[in-house]
Amino acid sequence: MTLPDRHDIEELTLVDPGGQHFATRPVQTGVTQVRFELLDPRLWGADYVHYEPGTYELVGVSEERTEKQEIPLEPDIRIADVEQVRDEQLPKYLYGIAVTVENVGTGPTWVYDVAFANSPYGLADSELRDGIGDPIFAHPERDQVSTISPGEQRVFIDAGSPLVFYDSSVCDGSQHIMEVQVGIATGEEIDSEIRLTMGGEITEYFLSRRWMCDEIDIEITDGI
Repeated sequence: MTLPDRHDIEELTLVDPGGQHFATRPVQTGVTQVRFELLDPRLWGADYVHYEPGTYELVGVSEERTEKQEIPLEPDIRIADVEQVRDEQLPKYLYGIAVTVENVGTGPTWVYDVAFANSPYGLADSELRDGIGDPIFAHPERDQVSTISPGEQRVFIDAGSPLVFYDSSVCDGSQHIMEVQVGIATGEEIDSEIRLTMGGEITEYFLSRRWMCDEIDIEITDGI
């Protein structure tokens, strides 16, 4: 929270959407920045912190008056882009999918998991995990996962192999429909339908008699 210069506020209280006290902070003379802890992933454990989304009320108290201001804190995560993992992201991860998410809301949150359904390589399909406070990705690394503020975008790559094929002739423009799911720390699940168009050169997937294409176009269709 940023206060104007030469303010006379002595104390700030944040009230949650249910009208309950959330936190109170004293304000020293001359201080214009006041911090409220809203969320903390606390990686590798279940003891995470995430505020209840909604409209909060900020109450400023001075010797002369009390001022109130409504503050909307509602994250809104969208899947902004989906593409085949390229060398600059993770070398040789052509079998992976990079999911770009964007927060178009008014409050921060974090992404804890990415999952796939109906992928060409069925072994890569899974349900979203329960580990909201324990996000695990191939990218970003575990200790680099952080919150997504309003207006920010982040790229997440699951450790699975959805872009592996059983047919060595698939890189001829063949298409496939699958689903991408993103788990948000608010408990929401975001999903998009995507269309794969396979092209480029064929590469064997780790001498397994399964295959990868090095140029896959991915379009978000959402059923269209």
